Amino acid sequence: MRFTAAMVGRRVAVVELVREGLLSQGEAAVELGLSARQVRRLVRRWRGSAGRRGRWAISGGIRRRIG
Repeated sequence: MRFTAAMVGRRVAVVELVREGLLSQGEAAVELGLSARQVRRLVRRWRGSAGRRGRWAISGGIRRRIG
């Protein structure tokens, strides 16, 4: 299944509503046709993509030296 820009935009909008507390995870699941567990994972992934680096991420200086 290919995701269109409209589908991605809708998913982002629904996840933002969940993060702001305006929509429950259960309601978002129904809206997106997903399970509540999948919505929890989406919300967690969306929070994690806000510029946080992983615990084991390699720093930029070491990355440049490696190649």
